[in-house]
Amino acid sequence: MAPGPRAWLWSTFRIVILPCVIVIPTVLACWALGEAQTTEPSAAAGSYIGAQACGLCHRDLAASWSGSAHGAALSNPSLPADSLGCEACHGPGSVHAGSTGKQKLPDPAKLSPAEVEAMCGKCHLPSESAAPTSSSPSLDTSAWRRSGHRAGKVACTACHSIHGNRSTTLVAPAEKLCLTCHSDLTKSDHGQAHAPVAAGQCLLCHDPHGTPGAHGLRKDVSRSCEQCHKPDPAAHEGYQVSGSNCVRCHDPHSFDGDRAYLRKVAHPPFAQGNCKLCHTDPPSTQLRNASVAETCSACHSQEKIVSGGDPALSGLHAHAPAAAGLCTKCHEPHVSDAPDGLADTPEAVCSACHRNVGTTARSTAHQHPPAAKGECLSCHAPHASVQRALLRKDQSDLCKTCHSDQTAHAHPIGPEVKDPNTGDPVVCTSCHAVHGSEYSSILRQDETAMCLTCHRMEHLGD
Repeated sequence: MAPGPRAWLWSTFRIVILPCVIVIPTVLACWALGEAQTTEPSAAAGSYIGAQACGLCHRDLAASWSGSAHGAALSNPSLPADSLGCEACHGPGSVHAGSTGKQKLPDPAKLSPAEVEAMCGKCHLPSESAAPTSSSPSLDTSAWRRSGHRAGKVACTACHSIHGNRSTTLVAPAEKLCLTCHSDLTKSDHGQAHAPVAAGQCLLCHDPHGTPGAHGLRKDVSRSCEQCHKPDPAAHEGYQVSGSNCVRCHDPHSFDGDRAYLRKVAHPPFAQGNCKLCHTDPPSTQLRNASVAETCSACHSQEKIVSGGDPALSGLHAHAPAAAGLCTKCHEPHVSDAPDGLADTPEAVCSACHRNVGTTARSTAHQHPPAAKGECLSCHAPHASVQRALLRKDQSDLCKTCHSDQTAHAHPIGPEVKDPNTGDPVVCTSCHAVHGSEYSSILRQDETAMCLTCHRMEHLGD
């Protein structure tokens, strides 16, 4: 006998529908739970779990950390969570621990120099953000931003070990560490080095994090030298040289044995021992003439200096020191290692007055290579020019010296293209900063905003 309708409906419900109602939601719930357990937490969801939790897996690092200078400074429980223990540098630990190690935390050894600076700067650059502990050694922020190490994109971790011991955080002894990069300073034609350099005692004179003065010197030049050397007039033709800038004549790093540390290129009167040509007799640092300009012009025509040998330039845009006859502001009257008798490298000489230009060129996100490298004389004439800003050529022609490939497809420039805001001709620097910028392609501002300064919406239909 065939089952009735009720029996058939019950069988269908029990065999087909009931399992779906019970089993399928259960399966979906388990799947969702499994996903919740295996999905890696995002950085935004991270929370601080404390250094003890980190030590459960990273026992070796925890042991070295506990005996380190950083470990001692960052173990104070009163510190905020983002400045306490391992997470002060590596960020919220739950992101890493909750993924059983699959989600990596920031590793200072693998970050860019700028990222490392931002990380270390939380404690060591107090003007960037408040230092979490008073015991954190604070760097002079302005000095660091001018330092050669920062300009050379040397990361803090290149010299310092975060997990180093309590006595030092350096990755190697100081007497060896500096010479891993600066070994060339110990070499000369005769292979002789100044004793502190040969011994690797660089920190006797230099601060690797920069100073307000040039070359990261801890003191001015004369005081740096006189902490070891007593000036001897007998060795200087009877002249009193105490307080002088010793490195204008002497190389502080390496030298040729037959030249008593002297630099390589000598001014002819100095090389001939003819001091009296410029100085009074008896021996004195006082000049024979009333001024440096008069002294130098006895051999070097002042008009020729300012004009660069071209009479057509005389009286036009002159460099202020050249026009004022302050020759020794830039040039060394005795001996030098730099071209044209400069007192130092072009970058160092120019930065003595134009400090902000050098800082901008080195510290901005996007840098003009000649400016960042200190190649000031690639674009600027040192004495005078018919061009404003002492440019060597017309601005457009000067830029084409390196950027010749930009002329075919670049924005129109030249006398016939006018800036609607000023009426002046559009030139390269109408849009680009010449030394450096925070914007891509060293634009003066964001690209869209840059374009809209001239191409406003009401002009688009013109």
